[in-house]
Amino acid sequence: MQRQQEGRTSTNQSILNLVNCILGAGVLGYPFCFKSCGYLLATCIMLVSLLVCRFSYQLLLYCSQLSPRRSFEELAEQALGPVGRKTIEVCTAALNLGALVAYLNILADVLSSVAGTIIPPGAEPSRSGYLMGEREDRRRACGLVSPAVLPF
Repeated sequence: MQRQQEGRTSTNQSILNLVNCILGAGVLGYPFCFKSCGYLLATCIMLVSLLVCRFSYQLLLYCSQLSPRRSFEELAEQALGPVGRKTIEVCTAALNLGALVAYLNILADVLSSVAGTIIPPGAEPSRSGYLMGEREDRRRACGLVSPAVLPF
């Protein structure tokens, strides 16, 4: 068994994280991308994305080797000051909020189709009813979702 150093991930954790990134929601979008753009343009877009991602992670690895910092936020703070750290935190919060909105959209689609089979026709709420709800429900939902979005 490998001993894990403090502040480091094990090889298995790194492999699982990489597989999770590769096989994420983007894989589900590839067929639509190829259908919409065609084989040539979609392949070119994928290659450009590959090169940009490879450059960015190599740059990040290089910076992490030069710096004693252990997190992306700390590295941004060292390079750009407090503004860099805040920018990373805001971007992380925006990414989390986008993921939650996508989850709520999927949940609303599923609930509206299920509600159509349980509730009599014409009485089921619409998709916007699930997403928007009453004013009090929106406040309650924002109160529950907001802490989940903020980076700690």
